Amino acid sequence: MDFRKGLILMIGVILVLWANGRFTPLVSSIVSHASQKTLFEENIDLNFDGQLEKVSKIQTEHGIMVQVQSGLFLSSKVSFAFLNMDDGFLYDHKSITPVAFVDINQDHQLDLLVSFFHPVERETKVYPLVWDKSQNTLTLFKKED
Repeated sequence: MDFRKGLILMIGVILVLWANGRFTPLVSSIVSHASQKTLFEENIDLNFDGQLEKVSKIQTEHGIMVQVQSGLFLSSKVSFAFLNMDDGFLYDHKSITPVAFVDINQDHQLDLLVSFFHPVERETKVYPLVWDKSQNTLTLFKKED
């Protein structure tokens, strides 16, 4: 096989992976730090604008990081870190999941319920996270009085 055919084949494989949403996870898994492990990943339209956001729950050497990627080619990224926590699960609509999606603050946008196992307290806890695309923030939800 000559160089041009090999190059065309490689470009074709990359295009097929990209079109099926497999290219970004493949590249990120190749270049990610060895101490990070993706525990959960889902593409979901959090704000009902017709574009999918990628929500990930990642184990790092310091704890768990929750990440939302949005925008063209998932170029906008925001994270929230939970230090010294282990992965956990919660029961959501007849299934067990590490992350559930609900509208916590009635802003017509899905927010995240993230479950963890606290190794010191030896119990599972659920934390609500609110994603704001316009501010590019992911914050812990605090109920207003």
